[in-house]
Formats: sequence, C-alpha cells, structure tokens
Amino acid sequence: MRCIYLLRHGEPAVPGPGRWCLGSRSDWPLSRTGREQAEQAAERLSAAQLTAVFSSPLQRCLQTAEAVSARCGLPAAVRPALAEIDMGLWDGRSFREIRGAWPQEYEARGLDLAHFRTPEGETFEECADRAEACLSAVTAESAGNILLVTHAGWIRSLLCRRQGLPLDSLLSLPVPYGEFQILTI
Repeated sequence: MRCIYLLRHGEPAVPGPGRWCLGSRSDWPLSRTGREQAEQAAERLSAAQLTAVFSSPLQRCLQTAEAVSARCGLPAAVRPALAEIDMGLWDGRSFREIRGAWPQEYEARGLDLAHFRTPEGETFEECADRAEACLSAVTAESAGNILLVTHAGWIRSLLCRRQGLPLDSLLSLPVPYGEFQILTI
C-alpha cells in the first residue's frame, strides 16, 4: 500500500482582492502566510517517509515543494501536468471583470461546471483527465510514498474521479491552502 499525498500550495500573494485564483495559471509567489503554511506542511510531512516530491511548475507550488524538500532531503521534480486548470482569458481577472465581459459564459459555467470551457481554457473534465494521467505517470516512475504539490482545481478534479463523485460537485470538496489529502493505492 502506497500513500500519495496531494498538497495544495500555500496562500499566494494575489495582487488585489477579488482576483480569480481558483483555477489560475498566473504565476504568483507565496505570501508571508503561504510561506508559513508551506513550512507547517513540511513539518507535518516529515514523518511521511516520502520517496519522491513532484511539483507544478508555478512558483507558489515550487516554493511549497522546496519547504518540504528541504525538510525531507528530496529534490522536487517539476511536472507541467500538475499545473492548475487553465482558465484561459479569465486567468488573473477579478470576478467582477469576468461577469462584466462574459456574462452569459459566467452563468453557463455555473450550470455545467464539469464541461464548461472558459474562453481559450480547459474544462474540469479535461483537468481530471490530465490529473489521472499525471498520477499514473508519477506512480509508475516512483516507489513508496510520494508527494504531489499542486492546486485546488487539480486536486478536486482528481478526488471527484477517484471517489466516484460528479465533477459538478468539486467545489464542495474543501482543499485549503497548505493542506494535503491522502490517496492510497
């Protein structure tokens, strides 16, 4: 039995309130609180007997992974497939901007979260497919307990798939900054 730890990065230093951060590929660093969350996660994970650490390429994940790597003595390997859902033209915009520029699309997203594609982005269905493929790849190339440092949308998509939940319910799954979920395989 292997444990796969799914760690959401610490809180990012988002420029301004009300910014789109759930599902964002904007490359924000960790905030001061986020750095503290990363250190706390590293402390909790120090007893997990990790054999490998994999990270999204975004700096908030890399900084979180570095905290764990420093404590566990393992380098973090970057995997682009661990990146957050691609929100396309909505990325980095505030909810107010999105509702103003794409009112029909914003409403449609609420009606079919799993299959809605933001302009030039991806669907949660596609994100879940990418998460499953990534999980298969990293478990095939490693042994023992591993850590994946990634994002809320990615984790929620994978957990819905693994738990047999509809993707439309993914926002009901709590995935706080700096916290991890554990899959056993």
